[in-house]
Amino acid sequence: MAAVSDRWSLIAVVALVAATFVLAASPASAAEDDRTVTFDGAGWGHAVGMSQYGAQARALDGQEPQTADQILTAYYTGSAIGTLGADGVPAVGDVHVNVASDRIVMTVSVVAGPGEPSDGVLVGRGSGVSLEQKTLNPGDSFTITDTSDNVGGCTVAFSDESTWTEGSCDVGVELADGAADPPHLLSLDSCRTNSCTFGWGTSLLFADNWATPANMRSANDQCPSPLGPVCDGFDVVVQVPIDDYARGIAEVPFSWHREALHTQAIAARSYMASFAAEAPHTSRGCFCDLRNSSSDQVYAGWLGARASWQLWDAAALATAGQVVTHPEAVPGTIVRSYYSSSNGGASESSEDKWGGDRPYLVSVPDPWSLEPANPFASWTETTTHAEFAAWLGMTDVRDVEVTEANASGSPRTFFFGGFDADGNVVSATKQVGEIQQRFGLKSWFFSIDIDQPPPPPPPKPDQGADRVALHDPRSGVWHLAESDGAVSSFYYGNPRDIPYSGDWDGDGVVTLGLYRQSTGFLFLRNSNTQGIADIEIFYGDPGDIPIAGDWDGDGIDTVGIFRPSDARFYLRNTNTQGIADLDFQFGDGGDFPVAGDWDGDGIDTVGVYRPSTRTLYLTNSRETPTADITFSYTGAAAGDRIVAGDWDDDGIDTIGLYRPSDGTFYLRDTFTQSSANIVIEMGDSWMNPVAGWWGD
Repeated sequence: MAAVSDRWSLIAVVALVAATFVLAASPASAAEDDRTVTFDGAGWGHAVGMSQYGAQARALDGQEPQTADQILTAYYTGSAIGTLGADGVPAVGDVHVNVASDRIVMTVSVVAGPGEPSDGVLVGRGSGVSLEQKTLNPGDSFTITDTSDNVGGCTVAFSDESTWTEGSCDVGVELADGAADPPHLLSLDSCRTNSCTFGWGTSLLFADNWATPANMRSANDQCPSPLGPVCDGFDVVVQVPIDDYARGIAEVPFSWHREALHTQAIAARSYMASFAAEAPHTSRGCFCDLRNSSSDQVYAGWLGARASWQLWDAAALATAGQVVTHPEAVPGTIVRSYYSSSNGGASESSEDKWGGDRPYLVSVPDPWSLEPANPFASWTETTTHAEFAAWLGMTDVRDVEVTEANASGSPRTFFFGGFDADGNVVSATKQVGEIQQRFGLKSWFFSIDIDQPPPPPPPKPDQGADRVALHDPRSGVWHLAESDGAVSSFYYGNPRDIPYSGDWDGDGVVTLGLYRQSTGFLFLRNSNTQGIADIEIFYGDPGDIPIAGDWDGDGIDTVGIFRPSDARFYLRNTNTQGIADLDFQFGDGGDFPVAGDWDGDGIDTVGVYRPSTRTLYLTNSRETPTADITFSYTGAAAGDRIVAGDWDDDGIDTIGLYRPSDGTFYLRDTFTQSSANIVIEMGDSWMNPVAGWWGD
């Protein structure tokens, strides 16, 4: 056996215990939820019985290639290969394949086939003395139309302009008798699959099979109950010998290894035979044994036009009559040989999948199904955390555990823990099938990874209240107020640069920045000493006004600008060159920008000061900013310059001003008090103010 990855072996050893969980963190905000839920899986389909990609890999195994008999008996435990009509296996003759349902109109064209020309194609309707018949040749066609709301209301119009008036919808068309090369083909204008051309069989039937309540469809087919009106339209059914049916199967690429094709041919024939031998073809409510769809089997009909079809035809002919058998299979030992594209390293048992004990459909290891040649050996699907949480009845999902596993190792039951909208701890349990169906996953073999909200930034050191500073635009000298009342001074930047401040490296100390309006460059320094910039960024346009703040709550202040020309803020979440992460209009063109944490949530937002009215407008939102705090600054004078800081170390920034006329700071600890409670005489009329905690 070739070396393979046993991808799903760990699921089987999950601790199957009552789930307990601890959610230490508070719930994340649903309004800003951009997280995802990721499903990492393997395989495609129900995974019961044979894996088609696994069969191909077994046939190609470089160390120990397997034959069709070995492959099938490995997937269907305790089975053997038998022959229809021999050794106690029932014989199966013609089978019925529904290729279209509930049709009101359909056109059938006669096309010349690859075989010797024949005397034409016989079309008939009715029986006995009322039989209507007509012979068609290649190039001829007819259209059958349901013209009545009642049973038995179809007309047939031929391409030679002759017609059969309204009567029975039960119309039959002869097909070839199983010859290798059919003399003619019948092509439908549409059907359930892409291929609508048929060449072998006993007949093509247009079956109005609703004449009696016994033949009416079930509720699953969206038709009324037997007590109500019958369904309109007709079904189109191919009646074909079972071995010719196998020649029209299109379930795997025809270029696959010969033994893999033999395996598929036997499995497809066995699957059909288990239905055909079970009951009359009318019992499934479709006038058929199977439909030609992926939910049953894809029967494509005539495939001779495909260059590689000869390989498949040879496989179907070489295995003629062969089916999978088991002494406990019903009916007549024929195994209903379920198969699908692939699995996650082991087949599913039918009992886990659908219930009921079938000893030939138990889980078996299948590492071949995970060979790299299988495009479904691994896959990933995602959904939004918000959608997933809402489905679970939560707003924030924090924990996921597999609490039960199937015999294959795939998960059976998932446990989820999280928070509801009120912040209460809640939990939910879901079956794997519920999750697969809801989110359109390819198989039961998947794990779930839920993005968790980023951890809150570490608390800043207890640094004390913010202090003020002044920048001298004439000389480029900074003057920083110290905690002991002293002032430290040093040179940094050029004259006429615009000052601002921020904690650029997240160390808890606010340091200096300069904006050079003439070039649009920002110069940031990580220490309050003379020197050159640690960070240089080109950001903004000449005339913009710089601001800084922790816009995303990560503990690091980053840059932004206010553009007076359109009263718009452009904020970045990193101190790098690039486009704005946040871009919004707030205020008017003549306003002056300010930034701070107005509500103590650890995230800075913006505001504006309107000198014309001495009014401040502050917002607590970065997404849809509106004025959450509005107040007229009592005592403000013309020429005053606004500055923000946490003057009392309570975690909330408030507003102060610097009055150039008397070289004095007037600071307030609340937004409502009528006058300053902190007054600092410092500086000269031409200086510009900033604030921050400058370190010890």
